[in-house]
Amino acid sequence: MHKTRKTVKQTISFLQKKNEFEVFKIFCSPFKLNPYTTMTQLFYTWALHLLLASACLAQTKTQLKTIDSLKARVVQANLPDTAKVDDLNELAWLHRNFDNKAALGYATQAKVLAQQVEYKSGLATAYNRLGVMHKNKGEYEPALKYYSEALDIESALQHNYGVARSYNQIGLAWLQQKEYKKALKYFQRSLQFLKKSKKAEKSNLAIRKVNMAICYKNIGNTPSAIQLYLQAIDIYKQNTKKRRLNRLAKCYLGLGGLYQKTNHFKTARTYTLKAVGIFEKRRNKRLLIKTYNQLGVLHYKVGDYERALRYYYQNLHLREKLGSTQNIQGVYNNMGLTYLQLASVDSAQYFIKKSLTLSLEKNDLQTLAQAYNNQGLALTKVKKYINATEYFTKALQFSEKVGDKANRQDALENLSNAYAKMEQYDNAFQYFDQYKNARDSLETNFRKAMDYKDNYEKEKHKRELLEKDQKIKSAELAHLKEYSFRQTLANYFLGVGLLLLLIIVFAIVKNYQERRKVHRKQQKIDKLLNDQEFIALSKMLEGQEKERERVAQDLHDRLGGMLSVVKMQFTALSQSVDWVQPEHEQRYDKAMNLLDETCNSVRKVSHDISAKALQKFGLIPALNDLKSNIEDTQALTIEVIDTGFEKQRLPAKYEVQVYRIVQELLGNVLKHADAQEVEIQLYWKHKEANLHISVEDDGRGFDVVEAQTKRGIGLAGLESRVKLLSGTHSIDSSLGKGTAVMLDIPVSFETNEIEETKQPKK
Repeated sequence: MHKTRKTVKQTISFLQKKNEFEVFKIFCSPFKLNPYTTMTQLFYTWALHLLLASACLAQTKTQLKTIDSLKARVVQANLPDTAKVDDLNELAWLHRNFDNKAALGYATQAKVLAQQVEYKSGLATAYNRLGVMHKNKGEYEPALKYYSEALDIESALQHNYGVARSYNQIGLAWLQQKEYKKALKYFQRSLQFLKKSKKAEKSNLAIRKVNMAICYKNIGNTPSAIQLYLQAIDIYKQNTKKRRLNRLAKCYLGLGGLYQKTNHFKTARTYTLKAVGIFEKRRNKRLLIKTYNQLGVLHYKVGDYERALRYYYQNLHLREKLGSTQNIQGVYNNMGLTYLQLASVDSAQYFIKKSLTLSLEKNDLQTLAQAYNNQGLALTKVKKYINATEYFTKALQFSEKVGDKANRQDALENLSNAYAKMEQYDNAFQYFDQYKNARDSLETNFRKAMDYKDNYEKEKHKRELLEKDQKIKSAELAHLKEYSFRQTLANYFLGVGLLLLLIIVFAIVKNYQERRKVHRKQQKIDKLLNDQEFIALSKMLEGQEKERERVAQDLHDRLGGMLSVVKMQFTALSQSVDWVQPEHEQRYDKAMNLLDETCNSVRKVSHDISAKALQKFGLIPALNDLKSNIEDTQALTIEVIDTGFEKQRLPAKYEVQVYRIVQELLGNVLKHADAQEVEIQLYWKHKEANLHISVEDDGRGFDVVEAQTKRGIGLAGLESRVKLLSGTHSIDSSLGKGTAVMLDIPVSFETNEIEETKQPKK
């Protein structure tokens, strides 16, 4: 709050430097308010508009991106000149609302370049852009010149849409100069050419209707104005695009002004507030200027003069922000009239004189007539009736000239009252009769307008009902057609679906049968392959055993025999005293010992690889013999536990393979396990015809998964022998916890034989 007061004081200080603070105190006097308090209120109003301005920045970000993109395109060397003209025209259009100087610059560049390359269409657009910029500055003479040049080009090109655009712009220029009859003529021409154009949209038609409605409103043709506004509103309501909202709001604003003129203030306020809501939401400052002025007039007419002045000051503040002086004379005139009602004659005359000066400068005859009327009222307040009648007479003349029926009525009433004050009753009654006729004419005109509005609403309602009925009938017919089509389609899809279902079922059954056939064939092939693999494996192991027997026989018979003969020869030589010298006796003994060890080793190897001991004594004795041989090396302590072998031996093919399996497992323990003890268990379950074998050690163990992945020769041999016997096996091991291998082998006596132990060859 402290900062606010400080800012207000700075503002008052600025006004004092401009010698206008005294005037401001005069403005505040009718309210009996402290100027500082009123300035604070105005400051909050300005702050509100500053917030509105900051919100506009967010909206313009997208527009600024478009502008930057166009600027970058314009300077490209390879861009065609016609495209540059179009981009410059677009840049001028985008700058029109916030940088009029830049907009003029771009439009001028577009004009020059279009003339150089003889680009007629682009030149016409450039002239239109230049006209808009001058019109926004209130420079109507150059604006009309540019619009006329654009019109000539568009007419030569037979471009109906361009001709319609130029006529509309010329009409707007005359409209802003309050030349409503001239403006109406150009708007009507614009509408005619627009209807001929293929580019015309309904929204463009609505724009022309609104412009014509404004003209009819100001020349007193209220029925036509209401008709056009309502038609435009119907068009805009059909199009929900955001850019159409401003135009819809303009229609609401126009209707609000019409109802305001006919003293239907509640309806006028409803339409005007609708317009305000849209303009504030769309942040359209230029149209808010006009709306604030209309709200000021509305509150003036209902006697709320203080609020009326606040809206007028909001209007002036926005004008200052935008640099707009368009129709500011009308605002000054309204402010002067409001101060008259507050009995602040000095303030009233200050604004009325400013209005008169600007109206004369801009040749605004309608506002000039209103200002003359208000100046006359100011003079009647100070009882200068003769001077007042002069101003009322001028107001009457200019009102009749511009066709302002409402102001003419006010001038006649004021003249009647002024002459009555001067006791010139003949003149007073004469003007009163004219006033009464004018008032009756306006009321008749308004009643016609209201009747037209009511009829229009009724016709519109009937039309809407007919359209609704038509839509219902069309919807019902469409529904029936759709239902019939859906039924036909459903039947078709049902038939196709059933056919497809039968095909699918047949395919599934056929596929199942084929798969069963393939499965049976595959089973036969797998059985044949397994049988073949079994036969091959049996042959391979049988071959291995025969080879072992052959090698053992060769070692025993040949190498063993030869070593025995060598030993006998050495023994014979040792008996010869002459041959053995004392110095060679020790060496001879060592050679004899070595020869004995060699004979023993050959005998042992022959025994190990030969299965004759196994065939002669059986599996358990062979394993105990293997145990003794290993324990003699002191590498391991082995315990063999057997159950179920007391009365019967296993068939020969099982004994050999089981022996080789255990022998292979013990070899793996010796090579890899670093174990101290091994336990071998054999449990033959005769009833179940199953042999269970387990070999457990206390070694360092290994990673089973990794070993199975690598699949070394040892594991592969184990799996082959177990598979040959149609058995199963499992390995349980982990690092540091030893290893246990379990085998389950089904025992079959289908061969019905236990091979006899063969005698070894001598």
